[in-house]
Amino acid sequence: MAEIYLALFILGCISCLGWGLDKMSRIYQFPFFMGGMFVAFLMPQAIALYLSADTKLPNQRALERVLLMSALCVFMCLFSTILPVSPKAAKSWDINLNLKRLFYGGVFLATLGMIFTVLTMRTEYATNAIGQATGLRTIFSTLTYLSMPGFAMVLTVALKRPNALCYAAAAAAAFVPLYRIIVFGRRETTGAFFLTVGLVLFFQKKIKPPRTLAIAAIVFALLAIPIIGQYRAISTSGRWDLLGQLDPLTTFQNMVQESNDSELRWAALSMDATLNTKQYGFGLGYWNELVFRFVPAQWVGREFKEGLMLPMQDFSLRELYGYVVNPGFVMPGVGDTFMEFDYLGCVVFLGVGYLYKILWTSATRFGSLSSQLLYISSIPGLLKIVSHGTKSTLADITFNFIFIFCVFLYARQPLKTPSIWLRTKPSLN
Repeated sequence: MAEIYLALFILGCISCLGWGLDKMSRIYQFPFFMGGMFVAFLMPQAIALYLSADTKLPNQRALERVLLMSALCVFMCLFSTILPVSPKAAKSWDINLNLKRLFYGGVFLATLGMIFTVLTMRTEYATNAIGQATGLRTIFSTLTYLSMPGFAMVLTVALKRPNALCYAAAAAAAFVPLYRIIVFGRRETTGAFFLTVGLVLFFQKKIKPPRTLAIAAIVFALLAIPIIGQYRAISTSGRWDLLGQLDPLTTFQNMVQESNDSELRWAALSMDATLNTKQYGFGLGYWNELVFRFVPAQWVGREFKEGLMLPMQDFSLRELYGYVVNPGFVMPGVGDTFMEFDYLGCVVFLGVGYLYKILWTSATRFGSLSSQLLYISSIPGLLKIVSHGTKSTLADITFNFIFIFCVFLYARQPLKTPSIWLRTKPSLN
C-alpha cells in the first residue's frame, strides 16, 4: 500500500500545481502555495523515506500512515477551492482605510522590525533542555517579522499614491526581509518577500507573472532547500567565494538516495507513537503553542507559564524507537495535525484553505484593501504550514493579525482635512 499512498501524494501535489497553472491568477491562492510547498519540502523526503523505510522506521505501517496522511492533507488543500463563500462572509473582512494613516502604520511596523533586528543581533542566543530557542532573543526575533506586513502596507500605498517618499519608505522597509534572506538564508522569508511583491502588484496593478516564472520558482525551491544549510554556513563564515562550489543537483540526489534523517521520519515515528499510546492532543497542542509563543517567562515567571500549558504527550521516542530528534527539526504539518486528531487532522488544511478563500474573495471580488493586506501579511505564516506545522502557523498568523488590526484601527479614522497625498485621486474613505 505504501506505493499507492506515495502515488496519491504525488498526484495530489501535481493536481494542486496544475490547478494553479491553469489560470495564472490562481498561483497566488492557497492550493498552489501548498502544492509548491509539498513538492519542494515534503515530496523529496517522502521518496527518500519510502526508499529507506526498512532501516528508518519500525514497521511498514508507519510508512503507510505518514504517506496516507500527506496525501489526505494535500487533497484537502485542493478541495478547499470548491467550498462556496457567501458575500456576507467576504464583506465582513472589509475595513475602510485611510491611505495616509495606513502609510504611517506601515512605516511604524517596518521601523519596529529594524529596531528589533538590531536588538536580536546584540542579544545572546540561548536554548532550553530540548534544544528550542528561548530567552529574550526569541521575543526580539519574533518582533523582527513585523517588517514584512509593514513593507506590504508601505508598498501598497506607494503603488496607489506614487511619490518619492513612498518609494523611499518601501525600499527602506524591504531592508530587514532582504537582510534575513541574504545573511541567514531564511526559506520562508525568501518566499514571503517575493510573494508579497507579486501580490501587491497583482492586487493594485493586476500584473500576473508569466507561467514559466511560476514553474521556475518551484524548481528553484526544490533545489535550493537541500543546500540551505550549506549556504548558511558560507554566509556565517563570510566565505562568499565558496558559493561557486554549491552543487544543488548532486545535493538533491544525495538527499533522496542517501538521506539519514528528515522531518518526515520524525513525523512518522511521532504518529506511530501517538497511535500506539493513544495520546492524542485533541487540539490542546494549539493552546500550548500560543502560550509558549506569547507568554514571556522572563516577565511572568517560568512556573506561571508552565502552569498555563496543558498536559500533552509524554512518550519518549528515544525509549520507544531509540530515536533522538535533531534539535534543528520542526514538526511538519502532516505530523502535528495527526498527533492532535488522527487522520481527521487533515481537515485542518481544509479549514485553513477555506479561510483564505474567504479572504481571497473579499480581496478580489469586492476589492477590499484590508483583506488584501491581511492576505498578503499572512503569507509568511502560511508558507510554514507544511514545513513548520499548523501550530506554528497559527501562532505566526495570530501575532501578525494583532499588530495589523492595531494599524487598521488607527487607519480607519477619517482625516479631518484633505491630504496633499490624495489630491491626485479621490480618497478611499
